[in-house]
Amino acid sequence: TDPIRYKDLSVRIREKVSPLVAAKNFDRVFDVMTIFLKDSSSLSNLPEGVKEIASDSLDAVFDADIIQYLITRMAARDNNRHDVLQQLILKARDPAIEPLLCALIESPEVSIRRLYYDTLLLFGNAIRPHVEKKTAGNEWYAIRQMVALLGDLGDPASIGALEEAYGSDDLRIKKEVLKSVVRIRSPRSTALLIKALEEEDQGLVSHAIISLGIIKAPSAIDALGVIATRSDSYESRKEAVKALGTIGDERGAPYLTKVLFKKVWFGKKSNNEIRSLAASALGLIGGEEALSAIEKTSKHAEGDLYNTCRRILEGREKAIG
Repeated sequence: TDPIRYKDLSVRIREKVSPLVAAKNFDRVFDVMTIFLKDSSSLSNLPEGVKEIASDSLDAVFDADIIQYLITRMAARDNNRHDVLQQLILKARDPAIEPLLCALIESPEVSIRRLYYDTLLLFGNAIRPHVEKKTAGNEWYAIRQMVALLGDLGDPASIGALEEAYGSDDLRIKKEVLKSVVRIRSPRSTALLIKALEEEDQGLVSHAIISLGIIKAPSAIDALGVIATRSDSYESRKEAVKALGTIGDERGAPYLTKVLFKKVWFGKKSNNEIRSLAASALGLIGGEEALSAIEKTSKHAEGDLYNTCRRILEGREKAIG
């Protein structure tokens, strides 16, 4: 295909498209756009000059109404052209981001929200300023969606916006922030998770504990150790013990040893469960102090606690040879 002839053809097509746009006959405009999209694709066998003309011609068609049409059509139940619509929306670049975010917030259907969400992520970091601005909104569900997007983008530059969002009184937003900061590894992310350990809501505390274990945060050892040995919440103590083992830092061994050696008259079953978890955690940490504590406990342990201790010690013996 000759670029000069293609350019002449594209000009004539665009002249015919203009009245269609003015008349809001977007279905016919869409058909033209798909042709230009196909011709401009990197997968096309057309000459590079023709691809460039097709791309420029497609860019010239976009306006606010066309972008809104594409976003709305993507949500149609009988729509079977999601891929094409998505490519066109991405081709619209920055002007499509704000209306797409609004559509994500306002859509009542989970499947459509997921489609909009995934499309937004394909824009990459270009959406970050728009998303961060919307974290200062008033609707909890909108803020939660924006927080999730920032987490999936994974840009450390978003930590400030996430910290601001965590200041909300809404637990649903706070939980989403904790989920998001796990995906953004930075000292400020860890600091936010450690701060969350002071929350009154034990659900938030447990979430923060698990997250600190996931990111293996050595700076959280002492805070987790205090929870493991002193917290009134059984679930929080369990999660803190497991997190200390996952982190695998020897500084966690004294806290775990204290849990392992703790005996009670009442609530023996739950206490032995935590002691078994402490033994497993010490096994993950390893070292003389940890193994010595496990061996000492095994001499007087019963049931699951004894089995856990013996499994760790036998595994150690096999490893040594």
